[in-house]
Amino acid sequence: ITVEPEKAVISAKSLLNGIPAELDLIEPLRDGGPPRSRKVALVLDDKMRAAAMPGLSPLLSGTIKVAIDKSGTGNQTVSADLTSARLDIPWAGWSKGPGIPANVTFAMAKSDDTTTLSDFDLDGKTFSIDGGVVLVNGALSSARFSKVTLNRGDNVAVSVKRSGKGYAVDISGNTLDARSLIKQFTSDVDTATKATGSDAISVSADVNSLTGFHNERLSNLKLDYSAAGSRVNGLKVSATASSGAAISISNTTGAGRRALNVTSADAGAILRFLNIYEHMEGGSITLALTGASDGPMRGQVDSHNFFVVNEPKLASLVSTTPAGDSRSLNEAVKANIDTSRVKFERGFSEIEKGAGYLKLANGVLRGPRIGTT
Repeated sequence: ITVEPEKAVISAKSLLNGIPAELDLIEPLRDGGPPRSRKVALVLDDKMRAAAMPGLSPLLSGTIKVAIDKSGTGNQTVSADLTSARLDIPWAGWSKGPGIPANVTFAMAKSDDTTTLSDFDLDGKTFSIDGGVVLVNGALSSARFSKVTLNRGDNVAVSVKRSGKGYAVDISGNTLDARSLIKQFTSDVDTATKATGSDAISVSADVNSLTGFHNERLSNLKLDYSAAGSRVNGLKVSATASSGAAISISNTTGAGRRALNVTSADAGAILRFLNIYEHMEGGSITLALTGASDGPMRGQVDSHNFFVVNEPKLASLVSTTPAGDSRSLNEAVKANIDTSRVKFERGFSEIEKGAGYLKLANGVLRGPRIGTT
């Protein structure tokens, strides 16, 4: 402690609500002295943060360094180094691992059980989030972010609001990289459930351009989605492929049943976008599955008038002698069939999709030169 005629300067280590802290205080002792300054530095581990802000545990883990400045008469200014922490946004399929540099700053104001974080600015090398957050009893109540960039090229606005025991999320904007979302929701049920947790969530999206796998983009995306844990309560998607073809996806539930329907006038585009199969070009596709809400889904997939491009297995198919025959297909037609781009009139299969498995039966692949069952 240093005391001068116009001020007292205090530097100390203490416990604030059981949290180790470093204090740097300046207290004016007369009119015309220096402005009052109160700066606090904290290091929070998971246990300390969970006690102070229990509702942030699903989003934040690891040690964080926090600096609080209440030098003026207004709100507290807070900055935190999140480099050693892990950040998770489960519904977006996005995370930042420990060791990746990140900082967050905001102005904090408290009123009873409500904490408002204004001028919220999360910043990393390839990601940023700007907006405001409201916490009630330490748990996220609502958030409105005017600009969200989780991957390079993202440019969307996001609002999140607590709704009962879950969250309602609204996304709108120009561009969004959907690959992390696709990877999460096309994984097995256990992986997707672990990532999203058991809370109910509804997502509404209106995005001009959506980036998927294999350089595929969809435009004019409209999406409505609701789920609780691994149970999808509803899904409705409409979009346009880069070829101009319409894409429609719906997943409906009711009376203990569920149904999944997918249609597209550009089968290759949607399969590449979802990273399901990259060698298909063009064609139409229809997928229809139904089943009990708690059991496997059964149905069929049917595609017409498409090409298979640069598929290594086709070259092997035409050059290999099948069981029960003495000649390969190349030998039968007395030519080396060009398999770099092969047309098929129809591809069909019955499907059974359950937890952790996919069964195909009675499949047909028919083309002018190549076909199989």
